[in-house]
Amino acid sequence: MKSRLLVFFTIQSLFISNVWSITLEQASDRGTPGVFNYDVLFTNPVCDGFEYEVEIKSEEGELLTKKPVGAWCSKSSADASGARESSPQNRLVKIINDPTTKEIFLTYLSFSNGAVTDALVENIESRDLKVTLMFDHPAFGSGIHPEHFIPAQFMERSRTALKASDLEDQQFFNYVFKKRNENFNAENPNSPRWVNNYKVNRPLQILQAESQTEANSPTLYLRGHDRSTLGYAHNKLIIVNPNDPEKITLVFSSGNMSSGAILHHENWHFVTLSPKTYFAQAHMCLMNGMIDHGLTKNDFVRYIKSCRRDISYDEESDIKTFFVPGEGDAAFEQVKAMINRASKIDMAAHRFSHSGIINLLEDRIEDDGLKFRLIADDDMYWAKFEYRSDRQRHRFPNNAREYNNVKKLLEAGEYRRNNRSYNRAKVQFVQTNHWSRLLHHNKFILERNRWGTVKSVFCGAGNFTKAAFSKNYENFYYITITSVRTAFAEQYDYLWEISSTHAEMPERNIKPNGDNTLIQ
Repeated sequence: MKSRLLVFFTIQSLFISNVWSITLEQASDRGTPGVFNYDVLFTNPVCDGFEYEVEIKSEEGELLTKKPVGAWCSKSSADASGARESSPQNRLVKIINDPTTKEIFLTYLSFSNGAVTDALVENIESRDLKVTLMFDHPAFGSGIHPEHFIPAQFMERSRTALKASDLEDQQFFNYVFKKRNENFNAENPNSPRWVNNYKVNRPLQILQAESQTEANSPTLYLRGHDRSTLGYAHNKLIIVNPNDPEKITLVFSSGNMSSGAILHHENWHFVTLSPKTYFAQAHMCLMNGMIDHGLTKNDFVRYIKSCRRDISYDEESDIKTFFVPGEGDAAFEQVKAMINRASKIDMAAHRFSHSGIINLLEDRIEDDGLKFRLIADDDMYWAKFEYRSDRQRHRFPNNAREYNNVKKLLEAGEYRRNNRSYNRAKVQFVQTNHWSRLLHHNKFILERNRWGTVKSVFCGAGNFTKAAFSKNYENFYYITITSVRTAFAEQYDYLWEISSTHAEMPERNIKPNGDNTLIQ
């Protein structure tokens, strides 16, 4: 009798769960029928095989003639890559040029994409497009906290809504938007105290665009870096027509508004839906939180929690959001659940230092036989040589500790059967162009079942680092939508095809089309 009751209540609970769960598409159709659309676009730049001009062999001794096609790119590949219908940059420009786009909010760590900048400026000036732009505070990054050298009144002013008129104050402009010249010589009248900070050129170009009305003049916000409690303003998000009562478009990605929309290896999500959904309103919380409560970690965390609580729509069952700071622990728990129940895990990473994730993977690979694959930028591979032959540190984004994390997982996967060696963990590297700062910049996790079917995707703006789950501004996503799972499964196959095993990596780090040795 007890077993029958247990079965009955189990079936009943499953039925109730199915009745009350709602997908993102269903929620959008309930709010505004017929507007829903979700596309995932991958940059996959068009890059020919760049040939070596010197003889070079792989680690396994094979003669190499060129870099892998589709992996190693140069800036000359930008036009062909950006012109494709499948290019994220192409889609972004179309959205900006669409006459139904009346207002647009953008927040990124960095903003240097010329095509997107030109489209924004043209539409601001020709049809009064309202643009609100937010990016990481440009005074940070020198290793010295700017509050140590920026006058307090300028620092406080830099945290407010900035307009073009703010740039007319030369002192304010110099302190906030230029770099201090490390070679400044006060005794030399021709030695400049300030030099150009190229990372701000595009945002300032947008800020200075002349709108047709004062109400729609561009606005710029600088965020991140509240002493030790906040890290980078690392969000990657666009909200199109945030005040439209019937339809909005959300764009979130792994990439910044830079070569990340065209030449890096990235994933971009374009979601058009009704604003009368939990998912849409959560992003409105994020936008308003960054604008009105984004100066301190505690204020932002409190606001997001309160704003989410006040959303009147049910949270969707097939997509979840995690906004950091504040929800990083929940994001990690979601990753942990994926890893614990998976038979296979596929990851793509740019940075790879989150000890909690790495230790969990190590335990499951070693103890439970989890099959694991990782695709990383070859910066991580070359970072194992932390110093050049002249004992200067390499200027790769990655470091030797991250490569050691890769080694740890490879060692965990080793096993023997019938006197033969095998490995449950496999790692490959996308050979990218460090000389032009082009990257494999994806960061996502695919949970697969025993048959290899992708059951869920974890992705977003943040890297797999402790800072991304605690102190940076980040937007993460857990997705079970079928079309998204399928797209990522196919993309992983493509990235695996164009990436290289340890044995296939060149014995020296040589720039093709020119002998420029970084490592000897």
